[in-house]
Amino acid sequence: MYARAFAGGSGFRGPINWYRNADRNARLFPQIGERHLELPCLMITAEWDWALPPDLAAGMPALCSDLETHLIRECGHWTQQDKPDQLNQLMADWLIRRFRPAQPPITPSVKISVAA
Repeated sequence: MYARAFAGGSGFRGPINWYRNADRNARLFPQIGERHLELPCLMITAEWDWALPPDLAAGMPALCSDLETHLIRECGHWTQQDKPDQLNQLMADWLIRRFRPAQPPITPSVKISVAA
């Protein structure tokens, strides 16, 4: 499935380059991971992720004042491809709960019609 999805120059180069650049990013931005975050954070981990195992997130509560965590079971590193429905549901639910306006949107009182 992955070979077919990324065959023919479909965009796999960008994700790989992010990993290739990890050492440079660490040199340029050594403070990343040290500053306490004072904003809503969502951490979704994957049970079978060998690159970023869930236990790596153990220190996140100390860095995030408002953290919600979820574990997707029977899922590997490519979460958005392995379990897209579950990942999307977790993200959408969190966004709606955390950022939905308290008031319904204002609807205009003037009707606009277009003549055919």
